[in-house]
Amino acid sequence: MQQSSLSYSFLKQLKRSSVSPDDLFHFYATRIRPVLEYACPVWHIGLTVEHRNRIEATQKRVFIIIFDTSNYLEFCTAHSYSTLHEWRDLLCRQFFSKRVGQVQLPELRSDGFKDRLRHPPVFKLPRVRTTRFKSSFICYAVDHYV
Repeated sequence: MQQSSLSYSFLKQLKRSSVSPDDLFHFYATRIRPVLEYACPVWHIGLTVEHRNRIEATQKRVFIIIFDTSNYLEFCTAHSYSTLHEWRDLLCRQFFSKRVGQVQLPELRSDGFKDRLRHPPVFKLPRVRTTRFKSSFICYAVDHYV
């Protein structure tokens, strides 16, 4: 938390020094956002809604400081910025697509199960005993990204 408050104060000092919004955003994109995204394929799947909202609040606050915006989602849509949740999901998709050839995927479903559903699972997921493994990146990615 101390890191983010220090970054907020840097942003505020830069803004008071009449630094342009583009340069302020560049500071955010190079100094703050990488900390929020570090190793996200590992932990993104396991975030609770509260954790997601707290991480997203960082970007909301930064956008308020830089762009003086009051509605975060409208601003992101209007300026084609993605929310951090959308961005982490995209990073996870890219990470998984690069690793598909390196990971042994489960066998394809061939039991007629997929004919009874609108959005059938492509792979047979292994039976798991723990929720932790069920919500791991590989199981989630096979179920959602393929």
